[in-house]
Amino acid sequence: MRNRKLTLFSTLIVASILLIGCNPTEEVNVIGEIDGVGRKLNLVDTYKTMFTTDMETFDYLATYHSVDSEVLVNLVDGLIEYDVYGILRPSLAERWEVSEDKKVYTFYLRDANWVDFEGNVYDEVTADDFVAGMQHLLDAEGGLEYLLWGVIDNAYEYSLGLITDFSQVGVKAVDEKTLEYHLVDSIPYFLTYLTYNPFLPLHREFFISKGGAFGKTEWSAAKDNCSFGVVGQPSSILYNGAYLMAGYTTQSEIKLVANKNYWDADTVKVKTVKYVFDDGSNTSQTFEDFIKGTYSGMGISNTILETAKSRIPDNLYVADTTAVTFYGAWNLNRKNYQVGSAVSIKKDNEQMKEDTRTAILNKSFRKAVQFAWDRAAFNAQQKGEDLKNSGLRSTLVAPEFVFISDEYTDDTGRNYEAGTIYGDLVEAELKRLDPKFDGNLKDNNDGLYNPERARLFREAAKTELGGLVTFPIHIDIVYYAPNQIQSKQALSFKNNIEEVLGTDFIVVDLMAASTVDDYNNSGYRAETGEQANFDFFWGSGWGPDYGDPLTFLSIFAYGADMMSVIGITFQNDEEADADDIAAYNAVLGDYQTLLDEAAAEINDMTKRFVLFAKLEAYFIDQAVAINFLTQGGNYAATRVIPRTVPYTLFGTDNEKLKHLKVAKEILTLEEINKFKAEWATERERQLNALD
Repeated sequence: MRNRKLTLFSTLIVASILLIGCNPTEEVNVIGEIDGVGRKLNLVDTYKTMFTTDMETFDYLATYHSVDSEVLVNLVDGLIEYDVYGILRPSLAERWEVSEDKKVYTFYLRDANWVDFEGNVYDEVTADDFVAGMQHLLDAEGGLEYLLWGVIDNAYEYSLGLITDFSQVGVKAVDEKTLEYHLVDSIPYFLTYLTYNPFLPLHREFFISKGGAFGKTEWSAAKDNCSFGVVGQPSSILYNGAYLMAGYTTQSEIKLVANKNYWDADTVKVKTVKYVFDDGSNTSQTFEDFIKGTYSGMGISNTILETAKSRIPDNLYVADTTAVTFYGAWNLNRKNYQVGSAVSIKKDNEQMKEDTRTAILNKSFRKAVQFAWDRAAFNAQQKGEDLKNSGLRSTLVAPEFVFISDEYTDDTGRNYEAGTIYGDLVEAELKRLDPKFDGNLKDNNDGLYNPERARLFREAAKTELGGLVTFPIHIDIVYYAPNQIQSKQALSFKNNIEEVLGTDFIVVDLMAASTVDDYNNSGYRAETGEQANFDFFWGSGWGPDYGDPLTFLSIFAYGADMMSVIGITFQNDEEADADDIAAYNAVLGDYQTLLDEAAAEINDMTKRFVLFAKLEAYFIDQAVAINFLTQGGNYAATRVIPRTVPYTLFGTDNEKLKHLKVAKEILTLEEINKFKAEWATERERQLNALD
């Protein structure tokens, strides 16, 4: 995901508690004023937001989970970062140079300090910290190492053990303040990589003092006794970012305080940040607390929408959407049928399990469900009927994530105009693969819903599976029962699929998880396909790490991050279960070839994007994962001044809180629009100044 792997559960709660803020029972300081509309708004120094899933680690180089990175990104800075206008600016690097062949990037570091969790200066940040960080990332194999493969010279070879001398890897400390990256080849979007975890620094001596070790063999022997990055222990890491970890309590609260020795301390307006645990089970009480001033923002879900419209009609707005994509994925080779004592498993015999597995591997069966799913009705359970299409997404890569800069004619003679967005490229390719497809793949459209085609694929599946399975096919869906929205969405999905396709063809069995851990362990936290306990799971998503479609489309390649969410466990053919290989090849047999072809095109970006569009069209046509939603697009109310966090579609900079401004008062829609308009004007001025 963002890569960063995201959980839809968090998004559902964000629809209940989007931006949580100031508790009037605590000391909150007014630090200034800002012009609203017809009034002055008081700015405060405290911000609360929420979390729905406990962090797994404080080791920022050994995680790809968003629940970790959205906090850790505030504790450790990298070389460069996006500002609030979407412009790449210096961070720990004051400046940088690029070689003529664009294969060597040289960064010159500013004076900045590492501090301990109490804010005491520990040491200076040096170039070797970035060398140590990359080696630990490759040693730890926490899920991000593949981002360096084919990018940093010899990173792939080091990961596979083909070389053991890390000095051969393309990251070099020229001196204390000069750092070089040597690339395998020129990569036009390389700088966008640097805003994500793999390029963060690590203090070598501190890491070793915590029992850490460098070298894959050495780390393997040391890791079980290493106390670096232990979740819940703020003293287990060093800090060079805007905030320090001041406290962590499981399923309760995470507290950050401003780093007084931060190199960019003047930009940090909010001095205290609190992440409060919430499972979304009582949105009515949350709304009352918001009105009283306990929280600085709230997403307005369908469960309280009418109340909000009657009580704060002038303050409601529709939240911005993002590049994050959520999808419902099929488990291609399910092996696990039990998650926690509270989950009721409906498959009670081996034949039923085998019938479901066989059906899922049938393309017509998957496409029947793909076209039957009324994603707008599903979305309405969260956002209400009037916003049921808001935030719907049919592509894995956001439709406007990239566009082609030149006119292009492909090998079939099809012509694409300069400026064509990525989503339109995918739609054209999908219609080539499936001439009967007539959907619209732009956001905010249910471009895949077509009950008539769903029933045609149902009949095809019956014919193709005749004699192989006994109908109806039973599909297990896990949902978190205490969450009001999830419960409604699960029932919506069941009623919708069974109504369109008939219960003589498919039965959706809803598996109620009564605890957050049981729900997360069924899918989001399943690290391998063997652990995945579902037939179809819509609880995972992905956020982009850098500015290229590869950041999304690589996740379903051999051995990549999202193998677990489609029930597959393998890094390469030698390590794989034969059934896993057969299942993957049966449904995505051409995926790797198409991916390799697109990724290899690094000189002509227009051709590259067209090739990625062909890959995505193939992926959508196979219906292994059904894209359905992005973040945002829901009603909300807030005290947070818009556009005061870094503006970017990828990486984790948009989780940084250093620029955040929070008002004491609830903003009106008129004020929100005013701040956005002022931001747009200033952004245009800033961009023009770069030319």
